[in-house]
Amino acid sequence: MRARIWIGAVVVLCANASAQSHWQMQGARMRASVVVAGKDDKRVTTVVHPCKQVAVTGGDVAVHFPRNQNGKPRSLKFAAPDGALVNVAVHEATQAPVTARLVDVFGDKAFDGALVTKAREMPFHVHTSGTGDAELRDYRATVVVTRTEGLHVFGIVARHHEERGCYLFSIDWAAKKVRLERWMGKDHLVVRQMDAPWLGERHTLALQVHGFRMQCTIDDEVVLHSFDGALTSGAPGLAWVGARPELGTFSVAPVAEPLASAALVQEKRRATLHTAVSLAPGHFAVMQLSLDRPHPWVPRTLAGVEPFLSQPPVAPSILLGDWRNSLGSNSISEVGFDGTATAELVWPDLLALRGQAALARLLLVTPDGTRIAASTPAVTVIF
Repeated sequence: MRARIWIGAVVVLCANASAQSHWQMQGARMRASVVVAGKDDKRVTTVVHPCKQVAVTGGDVAVHFPRNQNGKPRSLKFAAPDGALVNVAVHEATQAPVTARLVDVFGDKAFDGALVTKAREMPFHVHTSGTGDAELRDYRATVVVTRTEGLHVFGIVARHHEERGCYLFSIDWAAKKVRLERWMGKDHLVVRQMDAPWLGERHTLALQVHGFRMQCTIDDEVVLHSFDGALTSGAPGLAWVGARPELGTFSVAPVAEPLASAALVQEKRRATLHTAVSLAPGHFAVMQLSLDRPHPWVPRTLAGVEPFLSQPPVAPSILLGDWRNSLGSNSISEVGFDGTATAELVWPDLLALRGQAALARLLLVTPDGTRIAASTPAVTVIF
């Protein structure tokens, strides 16, 4: 059977061990990056090419995904023990490709100004697309930045208006912090901030504003998110303190909706399915296992018929989790407050089932139990 597997992911390893786990992208068209946390808060990135395995040091991991046509798959956090096989999946992209608009913040119609705060000796140099985007409300702004000599802080500006103010998502190399800030006239507020000792010389930043929801990402990892409705529209732009940065393409695209994601960690006959969904907490999560066939392999004729049965190959067999945990613990559970659900799978040690391939996913049932609201991506498992 064929699984619909992710288009790309970033795997951040938070613990360092001597042994390794094996990660796989199946059927993907884009590469993935595996980021390993080493000594002195440094991160080492390894590229995973489609349909090839990559070895990653075992430990606690966080998996981050780029956006695709459907939206941005949610991140996953789980443990990948030494020697485990990890398969990761998101739903196949079905919508039209996202159209991003290139933004020129240094052109004739652009705005050039400054942001001043008592907390900082040097002001932010601000460049936005200007009054042409003054009524722009919901969008996702993305830029690639490389630190230059004399550059201290760099960030993305959203909903900028010369009189009303703006939001600013910035990375501070000197202080090793990332911040989400709000300017309203002379009033300045740090909405959220966090330590970031792992900051490097080159990063891809994205700031998404959607209604009163704000999401800040670095290299596809959501580092900050918050709620603020003070500013509702305004132009996108860039800001920095110190020397001018080396910039890549600065673009604005539609908002990326959150999507479900899944990862299956397999150890011999046991596996754990980790999922993150976009549905509200309280939905039931029911394990569904689709098997290729209910019997071992048998020879087939050129017409694809199994001669011993004199019948065409049967349809996949569907197994569902139950309250007795026949397939494994938590085969029926609830979506947690953090939007995640986990289920275990134990494969029977039967000769007829050895070498079987299956697809594992969670069916998401409404809290009243009346219908299936959605499902997680299906992940391949072979025992």
